[in-house]
Amino acid sequence: MKIDEYLALYEEYRKSVIGLAKTMDLMKARMSENKGEALLTLNPDYARDDSVEKEYEKKKRILTKATKRIERAISKIKSEERRQYLIYKCFYLMTNDEISGAMSFSLRHIYRLSRKAKEELFAYMLEEMPKARKLKRRTYYRTRKFRKYAYRK
Repeated sequence: MKIDEYLALYEEYRKSVIGLAKTMDLMKARMSENKGEALLTLNPDYARDDSVEKEYEKKKRILTKATKRIERAISKIKSEERRQYLIYKCFYLMTNDEISGAMSFSLRHIYRLSRKAKEELFAYMLEEMPKARKLKRRTYYRTRKFRKYAYRK
């Protein structure tokens, strides 16, 4: 998995957790107003048990682990500009135009900076994620059946 895909998934997951938190707040507000009658109109499945709260807690734990992993990888980056770019991109969800204004760099410089920062982040993320390291080292022709085709000329 490339780092762009990982960051996009992280951002999407973060938005889903925020949406789930808003849904829970809305449910609690409606529960206090109508004493549970409006909850059935929101979603009948949620009225049965604490499934929303359990799902929210589970997603929140996963998001916390992913956030810590990204924070550790970003903290290992030595260049202050690259680190600041990744903080703006990952945690403040800013676009490159907004980042160029905040850091007072040209947009072209931001694109160059983003490429280098993401390459460096990917290298440090491989240290944080053991499964990703295994995928990177995998050789594809392990079985005897395919080995004879791998060395043909």
